[in-house]
Formats: sequence, C-alpha cells, structure tokens
Amino acid sequence: MLTISLFVVALLSAMLPVVALNSLNLYVQAAKESAAGQSGGYTYQISGGSNDVAEELRQQVQNGKAIGVKSTQGSVGLTSASGSSRNTIADITFLTGPSRYGTLIEGHQPSQKNEISLSRAAAEQIDAQLGDIVTVQCDDSALSSDYKLIGITVDAANTNTVYATAVSSKDNLQNIQMWLTDDDATVN
Repeated sequence: MLTISLFVVALLSAMLPVVALNSLNLYVQAAKESAAGQSGGYTYQISGGSNDVAEELRQQVQNGKAIGVKSTQGSVGLTSASGSSRNTIADITFLTGPSRYGTLIEGHQPSQKNEISLSRAAAEQIDAQLGDIVTVQCDDSALSSDYKLIGITVDAANTNTVYATAVSSKDNLQNIQMWLTDDDATVN
C-alpha cells in the first residue's frame, strides 16, 4: 500500500509542472489572441501624428491601402417581429474596411458596408442571431444605422466583454482616431 501511495505521489509531482506549463501556454495564447483581436490583427496600427500624416492616411483609406477606425460607445439593439426591443450598451468600433477584430466563433467577419459582428456577450444580451438586423445608435448620426449581423466573436482574454465591430462607408468616418494597414509602404 505504501509503495502504491509513493508511486501516486511521485506521478502527481511529475505531472504538476506539465499541468502548470500547459495552463501558462493556454494563458499566453489567449493573451496573444486578445491583443491581435484588439488591434484588428493588422501589421500596423497608427494613431496620433500631425495633420499632414492624418491627411496622408486618409488618402491611403480612399486608395484601399489602410482602414480607418473610429471607436465609441453606443447602443446596440434588436427589434422583434412583435415590436419589442432589446438593447445593450457596447464599445463599438467602426471600420472603413474588413474587420479582424475578436476571435470569430460563428459566421464571418464583417467586410462590407453595413455589416456587423457582435461579441458573444452582446449577442446574448439582445438575443441576436446571425442574419438579424441590428440597430446601432451612437453620438455620430452618420454611423447610427441598421447593420446586418454576420459574425459572433469573443475577446479571448475577457469573454464577457460587450462590443460590436461594424463596417461603414469611407465617407462616414469623420475624425478617424486610428488607421490599420498591412502595407509597409503606407508606414514608410
């Protein structure tokens, strides 16, 4: 009996570093996915700079070499066929091009004007399903509109985060706060 007990203790002692290392690896992977999701997964994230830099980046958006980003907080809602509505407050990111925000768990990332993805938490709060028309309201009337829900995402580091990512017209994004690009020439 003592031999079996010592064997079990030795086995558990040998497994403990493996379990701890595996947990650390899972945590590091979740942190990497979260960081990529929060920056849209693009190679370059550019913010700040002079008015000349901002104007050059706006031109890159028009030329399709960069994506403009505006973040705000607003209401995301869904109206049922019976006329009742469910709304939640969310952090909303508006883009002038394809999204790579969040880890996709259902559907696909928004890439066309008037498409939106919601975090799983936001979708659950308003009982939204893929294909639903989601109403977004925020402080910018040009961005407050109806969007087709085409993706459900999650922030790997915080699965309870309530957010939305929508693609809007290049003309709608006044006061762009940040630009995303994979194009080396855009940042040089």
